[in-house]
Amino acid sequence: MGTAGSGLGLSITNNIIIAHGGTMDVKNLPGKGSTFTIYVEKHGQDGF
Repeated sequence: MGTAGSGLGLSITNNIIIAHGGTMDVKNLPGKGSTFTIYVEKHGQDGF
């Protein structure tokens, strides 16, 4: 299932989310995979 990495991608992603005032929720279903949900506050009329 893909190639092995350094494992930094998720850590870096989480730091970016936190820097923008957001959170990340992780749900793991053994044998099925994981679901990552990212929550960030919507800003402005168009969300930007």
